[in-house]
Amino acid sequence: MYGVAHDTYSSNYPQFGVTTDARITVFAKCANVVASTNFGVHFMIENMLNDDWWKKTEPWARQLHMNPNYDRANDLREYDVFLKVSLLILHLRAIESSFRDYVRVKWPKESADGTGNFSGVYGMLIRNLQLESQHEELLELYNTSRNLIHNNGVYYPSGKKLNQSNPLIYKGTTYPFEPKQIVEFTEWKFVLMLVRDSLDLLLAVVNHSEITSPAEIRDSFGNPTQE
Repeated sequence: MYGVAHDTYSSNYPQFGVTTDARITVFAKCANVVASTNFGVHFMIENMLNDDWWKKTEPWARQLHMNPNYDRANDLREYDVFLKVSLLILHLRAIESSFRDYVRVKWPKESADGTGNFSGVYGMLIRNLQLESQHEELLELYNTSRNLIHNNGVYYPSGKKLNQSNPLIYKGTTYPFEPKQIVEFTEWKFVLMLVRDSLDLLLAVVNHSEITSPAEIRDSFGNPTQE
């Protein structure tokens, strides 16, 4: 889906550099993350659920763990978590870095040259573009979920909200974030919803006249490519 959006957008705006403009490369970066995740899932299904593969791999895995009570099921669970968390982090990283490029060009003073907390960056972007509230609700849910990595999946509010619950509502569903509690809903279905719905958000942003008007919004990342 991101690859199609990349090709369509670059065709609609041929004046933008395909490998250098952040309005196009955001789709390439997202597509690359999704593709890498698909490779990982394919590997897990084709190999880690295959007894023949484990016959060859388990001796090495036992040596790696140095654990006489080695359990392959634990490696399978951990690899599944690794793929899911990697998708969550790297996909939002692609969006965040691009949004910082946008505000750095359009509103350099207001955005302090694109620095500061991501919530402030996307809040200003959504507000200045006057986009639908559900886009900001998505980003708040996504960003809060991503930040759980700092405490291994446990929610710790910051600042004055130290001991306050933080229920986030998105598309009519309430997602509870309770202080010092493990967040239970961050499974594949939830993560894939964030990735899928982010495409609509990106299209709303990069097709807005405020974002299409600059001659160039250079991708500070460099030269991402998407085949």
